[in-house]
Amino acid sequence: MKKLSRNRNQVEYSYAFDSADFPLTVRMEENAGEIVPHLHEKFSELVIVLKGRATHLVANRKYQLTSGDIFVVGANQMHSYSETENFCYCNVLMDLNALKLPLGDLPERPGYQTLFVIDRRNTAPDRFENRFRLTPEQLAQAVKMLNEIAELIPVRRFEAIAKFMLLVGFLCDCCGNEGKNIRAIPFRLGNIVAKMERHCERDFPIAEMCRQSGMSRAALFRYFGDCYGVSPLEYLLRLRVNKSMRLLRSTDLSCGEIAQECGFTDGSYFALHFKKLNGITPTAYRKSWEDR
Repeated sequence: MKKLSRNRNQVEYSYAFDSADFPLTVRMEENAGEIVPHLHEKFSELVIVLKGRATHLVANRKYQLTSGDIFVVGANQMHSYSETENFCYCNVLMDLNALKLPLGDLPERPGYQTLFVIDRRNTAPDRFENRFRLTPEQLAQAVKMLNEIAELIPVRRFEAIAKFMLLVGFLCDCCGNEGKNIRAIPFRLGNIVAKMERHCERDFPIAEMCRQSGMSRAALFRYFGDCYGVSPLEYLLRLRVNKSMRLLRSTDLSCGEIAQECGFTDGSYFALHFKKLNGITPTAYRKSWEDR
């Protein structure tokens, strides 16, 4: 199944997708045997185990897979399957950057943060000990949607993308339900970030985030940095600046009013962080947008 490039551990982009301008593919793998360690060239892989068993090796750790398990393998992550037994799974190969899907409210859902952001980065320490597992009913619904996407891709790409977006929303809801995963670090962080995405204008004291996540300050900063690449405060500031950019483009509110709408204490503090992230002032950004 895997076609490797000159780097023998890398699956080629051109093999994953029939057409480079449509980087979305659904493949059902029946009775799969062992698959050697490999990584993907610039694309991610959503894996849903349909039945059987296998051992998954990722990040130098082994995990047992069984029916209903669901996870995302990001680009440049080495992984392999061994000790397969009647192992059947579905691969959804996707280049989310190239697809440029409108995320809408997805980042506000804990399931999106845990499955498509944190899981894909493969950094959380309990990533597979507390992995997601679909119920039989959820798995049946997911398989139905996957088959529909596979049938649409060759002939009706517009509808295939729409159905894929419905699948992503469905899986995010399945993986975002507070159940056995509530103690998992990815879920706890994803829940906090989803709240930030919904209400970035609010205060998120570190002490409160520590209480909600059940982590010490040091652990919160370490795991947040591993999963998101920045500190909680830096992430919140980026959300606020992004919201301010939307308001600068779409409203006539003054910079001071926008600063208040986005949770900044004053206009100067807002302008400081806006320029730090964008290289220009809010006023200059608005003018450049109006001049287009």
